[in-house]
Amino acid sequence: MPKPTWWNLHTTKREQILDEALFEFSQFPYAQASITAMVRRLEIAKGSIYQYFTDKEDLYITIVKLAHERVLYALRSRIPLSIYSESDVFVLLRRYFAETVSVSLDFPIESALIQRSYTDTGPAAPVVRLLAATIQRSFVEEIITSATQSKSLRSDIDMRVTVFVLESLLERMIPYINANIAFDGGDSPESVKQSAQQIVSFFDQLIAVLHGGLRSSSLES
Repeated sequence: MPKPTWWNLHTTKREQILDEALFEFSQFPYAQASITAMVRRLEIAKGSIYQYFTDKEDLYITIVKLAHERVLYALRSRIPLSIYSESDVFVLLRRYFAETVSVSLDFPIESALIQRSYTDTGPAAPVVRLLAATIQRSFVEEIITSATQSKSLRSDIDMRVTVFVLESLLERMIPYINANIAFDGGDSPESVKQSAQQIVSFFDQLIAVLHGGLRSSSLES
């Protein structure tokens, strides 16, 4: 986490440093990301960074956390509270999946960094993956709370099974989006749009499986 001196900086200066670091780490793997290149663009001394952060790893963890927070804040702002308290849990899941794709497209730099953090093998990899898992677990808890209120999940299934299924699904969601959309500008806007539509369709089918199961209706007596 940042040193106490970080919070003495003017808000504008902090945002400039964070934005440059976000861009640098989103464009290159941890090992290739350059503090030197970053401070050159900022026109500040390299030593200045180490007044605010212990080392490169400390800065990286801070930036990945920032990327998750920005995306999560945007995501939550697009899901009305009424959906949590009144809707079927499957409506909530569908909205969550669709908005996750939409937010990812609206925050391409943050999404590129999150995308890279899932595969990066740098020294901070365990920390940033735990961060992502904690965020996912938080949403699973919200889904369970919503399901309890709306009574839209089967009560005869052990809650541990429900939690396991939802956590497993959310754990694979971001990597799936990342594998199908390039946030580094490598795909044309039309290609990205088509990929996004296919992802939403894919998640719709996942929700259908959760809702009705895999068993064919033709086998039912």
